Amino acid sequence: AWYSTRRVTARNSRWALTGHPFDTPNIAFWDPNIKKNRAYIRDFDEGRRDIMTATSLDFIHWTPRQWLEYPGAPKEELYTNQVRPYYRTDHILIGFPARYVDRGWTSATRALPSPGLREQRARTSRDGLTFRR
Repeated sequence: AWYSTRRVTARNSRWALTGHPFDTPNIAFWDPNIKKNRAYIRDFDEGRRDIMTATSLDFIHWTPRQWLEYPGAPKEELYTNQVRPYYRTDHILIGFPARYVDRGWTSATRALPSPGLREQRARTSRDGLTFRR
């Protein structure tokens, strides 16, 4: 990610977040409710794909990542997150994580353009950590 100390022009190229897979879109944005940058990152929790969050005042130094919580929801493999503030009321965050189901390798799945099944799940949060579907 490019960053700027003045939030006007990016002048330096330095990775803002490191230490996790970069194989899916990771989201970062300014959250006006907490007055910090907020990031959502896909990582692995005990071998299962899931989503973490972190915050930053300067887009360079980030808090330790925390796993998102989904009260009452079964543990699922979540591949992408797409979390953003809802445009009509920015204190609510809405995400559309893609649930991933590995169908295994068979002659039929080898012929598919993508070997796993993905389906979108809508989730909302007021605190950026606890999401309900």
